[in-house]
Amino acid sequence: MTVASPAFQESFAAALLDAERPVPAAVSSHTARAPQKRFAVYRNNVIVGLVEALRAQFPATERIVGEEFFAAMARVYVVTEPPRSPILMNHGNGFPGF
Repeated sequence: MTVASPAFQESFAAALLDAERPVPAAVSSHTARAPQKRFAVYRNNVIVGLVEALRAQFPATERIVGEEFFAAMARVYVVTEPPRSPILMNHGNGFPGF
């Protein structure tokens, strides 16, 4: 197994949070020549997972603003403030100020 270069890791992470960015060139799929659909599913799962983590941390906020608004607000937060730690429970420390 080879370790991906820091440049690849950076482009991969950026593409996960920005649907306008192309799939990084080094990403491939064993079932298709173009892995765009699979990457789109992965991208969506990452964002939904981060939104759900915020939902679990801030249930009172969700009750106050409503599920739909919370989901939209959390999605914007996730894209503009991606996790900076591998510990998911640390993600969202800046959400109250957001």
